[in-house]
Amino acid sequence: MTDTNRVSAQQSAVNGKGLSGNGNRRADRAAPAGGPDLAGLARELGFVACGVATHEPSRPGEAQDAWLDAGYGGAMRYLHRQAGKRKAPAEIVAGAKAAVVVLENYLPANEEPARSEERGGGIRVRIAKYARGADYHRALRRRLGPIAE
Repeated sequence: MTDTNRVSAQQSAVNGKGLSGNGNRRADRAAPAGGPDLAGLARELGFVACGVATHEPSRPGEAQDAWLDAGYGGAMRYLHRQAGKRKAPAEIVAGAKAAVVVLENYLPANEEPARSEERGGGIRVRIAKYARGADYHRALRRRLGPIAE
């Protein structure tokens, strides 16, 4: 696979629609000769897919604001706190020109079926599947380390 094709495949893996992760159309760019095979490395680390997204301002930003204003974010206050960064991803890391985006499967094949647990006072609660294991923020950060290098 040529460097140009590898980058195109990596970028297409973001969402398969010829869009960057921020919803903007993008022009595929060739990777520097001898550049890393990010998609291959991501697969080795157990990610489902890997792509590259530009840091241009997000076109769907107004839709995000309307969605949040309608209350669809529920009690997830971090969505409101991070809204500006989601609309202008270049503000997340100063000087960054692109973001490597990976896809993770939160439901592995050996996952146990949904269950509920009894808590104090006879209250039964259901535990979300993504919340049953280790803190995914920490687990993903460890796995992303080799890609960042």
